[in-house]
Amino acid sequence: MLPTLIKVGELELHSYVVCLALGLFVSVTLALRENQRLPNPYPVDGKVGIWALIFGLLGGRIYQVLQYEGIHKIHEAIVYFWAGGYVFFGAFLGGLLGVWLYLRRRKVPFLPASDIAVPYIALGHAIGRVGCFLNGCCWGDLCNFPWAIVYPKDSDVFDKQIIRHLIPASADQPLPVHPTPLYEVLGLLIIFILLRMIYKNKNYDGQVLLWYFCMYGAWRFLDENFRGESYHTHLGMTASQMIALVVCLLASVLLFIMFLMLKKKQLSKKCNHILNQKISELKQI
Repeated sequence: MLPTLIKVGELELHSYVVCLALGLFVSVTLALRENQRLPNPYPVDGKVGIWALIFGLLGGRIYQVLQYEGIHKIHEAIVYFWAGGYVFFGAFLGGLLGVWLYLRRRKVPFLPASDIAVPYIALGHAIGRVGCFLNGCCWGDLCNFPWAIVYPKDSDVFDKQIIRHLIPASADQPLPVHPTPLYEVLGLLIIFILLRMIYKNKNYDGQVLLWYFCMYGAWRFLDENFRGESYHTHLGMTASQMIALVVCLLASVLLFIMFLMLKKKQLSKKCNHILNQKISELKQI
């Protein structure tokens, strides 16, 4: 745990902020470079990152307040959206809205552009999750595996384990827990690689985006089983776990529908080709 990277007097540089900024920079830079490889690049520049950042922070803060503090605090979340904690699903939806508004202003089609960007969003998200690990948030449930981690006594883990009567207040350190932020880093890196493979072989616009929703939803659903700071109060699931499940299922259904439509189109094309061949043979008789 290393929440502060550098401290000079009253000035502190927090690891979470650094990783968040680095993740945004990497994802935007690589997506713009990928766009430039197109025969006819879309008229997109670095401002898209600013739109994504502002709307992402706003969405992430609003979701965090709604989930943990209640709707009566929503006005504070909007006015002071840069202060406090954030939830990824809210940040993603907010960022997606910001990018959509930017692309609409530039008259750029959303689905083809999202297919370019979404693999790098997964990569940037992985970098951001490193910040979660260093910051000591999003920690996991009790763990007996060799890779379990032990947070320091001044961490939120220690306080929560005392509240839950897992350890006495006189304990020297909290019990070992799952390194859930690192689980997500691993999953997001795998998703990034798979999305890049899908992008190079995609059959329709929006396919990469749908696969992102499907794969990240599935991984997040699994990862939430090991989270220790969230309460499993929604049918035995956390709020984020329930959202991840719904997102994964909806994306899976859409992918299956698109697969059937694509197969039907290919079959129709093949039948037309065979029919044309037969007609040509009959004409030659």
